[in-house]
Amino acid sequence: MQTSFEALGVEEDILRALEAKGYTSPTPIQAAVIPQLLKPGSDIMGQARTGTGKTAAFGIPLLQRCDPSVKSVQALVLAPTRELAMQVCDEMQSMQGKKKLKLALLYGGAGMSSQIQALKSGAHIVVGTPGRVLDHLRSGRLNLDALQFLVLDEADRMLDMGFQEDLEAIVESAGPDRQTLMFSATFTPEIRKAAATYMDKFEMVKAEGGDTSGSNVRMLAFEVYGKDKREALRRILHTAEDFYGLIFCARKSDVDDLAQFLAKKGFNAEGLHGDMSQPAREKVLGRLKKRKLQILVATDVAARGIDVNDLTYVINYDMPDSADALTHRTGRTARAGKTGTSICLITPSEASRFRALEKRTGLMHERLPLPDRDAVRDARRLMARSSVERGIGKNPTPEYVQFAQELLETHDAEELVASLLRDRMGDALLESSIPEIAVPQPHGSGSGKRSKDRSRKGQGGSGSRASGGSGGRGSSGRNSGGKTSEGRGGSDSDGKRSGAKKGAASAGAHNYRSARKAANRQRKYAGEAPAEGRRGKLKKSGAGRK
Repeated sequence: MQTSFEALGVEEDILRALEAKGYTSPTPIQAAVIPQLLKPGSDIMGQARTGTGKTAAFGIPLLQRCDPSVKSVQALVLAPTRELAMQVCDEMQSMQGKKKLKLALLYGGAGMSSQIQALKSGAHIVVGTPGRVLDHLRSGRLNLDALQFLVLDEADRMLDMGFQEDLEAIVESAGPDRQTLMFSATFTPEIRKAAATYMDKFEMVKAEGGDTSGSNVRMLAFEVYGKDKREALRRILHTAEDFYGLIFCARKSDVDDLAQFLAKKGFNAEGLHGDMSQPAREKVLGRLKKRKLQILVATDVAARGIDVNDLTYVINYDMPDSADALTHRTGRTARAGKTGTSICLITPSEASRFRALEKRTGLMHERLPLPDRDAVRDARRLMARSSVERGIGKNPTPEYVQFAQELLETHDAEELVASLLRDRMGDALLESSIPEIAVPQPHGSGSGKRSKDRSRKGQGGSGSRASGGSGGRGSSGRNSGGKTSEGRGGSDSDGKRSGAKKGAASAGAHNYRSARKAANRQRKYAGEAPAEGRRGKLKKSGAGRK
């Protein structure tokens, strides 16, 4: 593998821009793709998960091979979401250095006038979402006759989001003499079929070390009941060290509800989903990137364009609906060679389906018990202590110092500090503020009344077996061995006698029912009327029994 961008054949202007961005050496996917794209060749299918540097892998060659003197669209990059499209466009803009290539960003939810102006000014590279790109194609504002490069970034997600027809229409509009690149975190049968449709002959590139095994990610799973998921999440957030990450929900309404819940509990959290306006989405993402926001609750689609390399945690509050979703969510952390933690909250009813997802993805999670109440209380105390100590010594004006001395003269110091802490932190340090969480029973062991009933039946059965057979023989054996049992210990003897009695009673009831059934059959075939039982005689109308 090449060890520098210069050795890969990257030109001087782009090298300086990469150096200014802090890019010192290529990632595995970059080292595999860049040399192939810098020279004309076959189409490429690249398998690389989020955070491996695939934007630079196709962006650097496109910037180097596009000609600023040609006033036509030479490269088109398609992304599944507007956030990802904005990220790709910004990244490519920052890597071109002194090259005077014009980039146009096309996505829905924004005004058309600025996009039309960008196309009319002679854009060389277009980055956009399939729906908006198709709108400009059909209106005649975008022409792809001179297209040299077509990039489908995160193609698996575009197919999952229902863009297949749009993609087919865009591919048909593109010039035939183009080089096509597809990037996907997974290589499913659907992706293979799409690759065969959009590309004639392609080379499969799977970068060494660029798999989705999550070697830099610590993967944990906590099994909780659905009613306890919010409190379980609070415990995890309280005990997590330096939490800075994403929490994934399945529905937009759940995003709003959970974000509001966490904010009310004192966490620095906000939500992100597709129903938010574009300015609101950009504002939230800006706060996250600047680390003014610690927790972002989001849906899968909304989180596609998040480009933050320092996220330390990803929490799957709702279980992913597919293996691809689990792979993409896990790829949000431990990016650019860093480490991270991925956590899944699963209910007992989801356990078997989650194990199937683990086998399909190879992302095996360590099962752990939730942090207990003592751990949560200790974490809250540590947080309170740090908060108080950070404020000590900051602007101690004489007026406040004098007031403090007056208070200490009339009040006990410990009571005074305790009152101030209670006023500042509320009930956070009280044990009653940490609700109990029921622990699901291990699979196959049963729980509650059913489990108790099974254990009682088991005791009865063992007592029957211990009796040594039927009726009197077993009873005689127990009586004759009574002294020995009492010599061993009264509790063992009582247990055996109790189990034996239950076993004998069960056997007696069974024999009684069998004899009753046999007698009824005999009377039936002999033409006799059945004996009147507990249910009484049949009604003359035959409508039922008393």
